[in-house]
Amino acid sequence: MTIKIITDSGANLTTPTINGIDHATVPLTLTVSGNHYVDDTNLDLISFQAALFSSKEKTGSACSSTGAWTQAFVGADEIYVITITAALSGSFNAARHAAELYQEEHPEVKIHVFNSKVAGPAMALLAEQIAQLVNQGRTFEEVVTQTEATLANTKLLFMLQSLNNLANNGRVNPALAKLAQALGINVIGSTSTDGNFELVAKTRKGKRVLNKLVDQLTDRGFRGGRVIIDHVANLAGANQLATLITATYPTAQITINQCRGLCSLYAEEGGLMIGFAAG
Repeated sequence: MTIKIITDSGANLTTPTINGIDHATVPLTLTVSGNHYVDDTNLDLISFQAALFSSKEKTGSACSSTGAWTQAFVGADEIYVITITAALSGSFNAARHAAELYQEEHPEVKIHVFNSKVAGPAMALLAEQIAQLVNQGRTFEEVVTQTEATLANTKLLFMLQSLNNLANNGRVNPALAKLAQALGINVIGSTSTDGNFELVAKTRKGKRVLNKLVDQLTDRGFRGGRVIIDHVANLAGANQLATLITATYPTAQITINQCRGLCSLYAEEGGLMIGFAAG
């Protein structure tokens, strides 16, 4: 029996396996200065980010087609799909529709589509949790039930130095984006219970913003354990944040990765995204 975990590219995952379980990524398509980029493993991240950071035009993204999803399903008997929050993307609906179509032709295949209600590293944490449950020998139904139950405890925090692309795509108020830029303010945000982005704090640039991120981790129930930090051309900031987290939580197990195309587009240059489990 072949088991597969499938994420859209909002998870920043490119590995062919997750803890030994097959993994595939279904990419979104990104638009920068009129050029289209497929957010897959062939994306030249350095060139894409250079174009993104220098662009003065409106950017955008488009979710994958049902055909791209059904192609990813081929060859697997049990499939766990994790999409970026449905509140901000059509990826979940496209994946769910693809699963329905695929199971009409392949009724023996089991597919469950999770609306993660988060993005980036928090999605990666969910994928790790699913792989762990599969490796423990849990049944498909047990994995689905337990993962759905833990969705609310899988959290996302982010620190943004710019809100321009979020504002241009209707994710935040444009007036707030202009104010933050004018005042040189970094914004800390999270995802709400329904998967929308919410802004929780504003602070001047510098180390203070990283301390506030650690405070927000604590306020949201982090007590040590697994943390994934994804960054947009900000490895130094990610390393500094990791040092602050381990100073407060010595048992924290932290991995630092780069944001791929979609998260680079919305987190923008200097952005940090933190995925963690509460409790």
